[in-house]
Amino acid sequence: MEGYLFDEPEAQEAFRVAAGYAHDAGRIVSATLSDSFCVERHHGAFTDLVRNHLDLVFANEAEVLALYRTDDFEVALGRIRDEVPYAALTRSEKGSVVVTPDEGDTRARRTGGGTGRHHRGRRPVRRGVPSTASAGVRSPPTGDGWDPWRQQR
Repeated sequence: MEGYLFDEPEAQEAFRVAAGYAHDAGRIVSATLSDSFCVERHHGAFTDLVRNHLDLVFANEAEVLALYRTDDFEVALGRIRDEVPYAALTRSEKGSVVVTPDEGDTRARRTGGGTGRHHRGRRPVRRGVPSTASAGVRSPPTGDGWDPWRQQR
């Protein structure tokens, strides 16, 4: 789900309902926070969404700092590790951080309309994962011999 669409109360409810349907079907629910100003504007609703409805959060450093109202990335990282089983956090030139469940943890996925709680234990963090955001990352060739990157030179 896309955080830019989270402004209106009806949209916020739609996020929660969609998460419930996905969890009922045994699916992992993900969202991107999208914008630190939106996170600040709807802080309580975003906090509830992350804590109670999401399994995977995509965010940049500014967004996760806004979510946890801190200037310390390590504090925000610790908080998100306790609240969702998976997170992918980009940090510009500092790379990115990926949070995953503990090995063997089978309780990470929520079910039951988003009302269940996932495992709250500390999760391993993968540090030094190169960030691909705005880094000129190339897509692989299409497989039919046409490489769009070579055509642009």
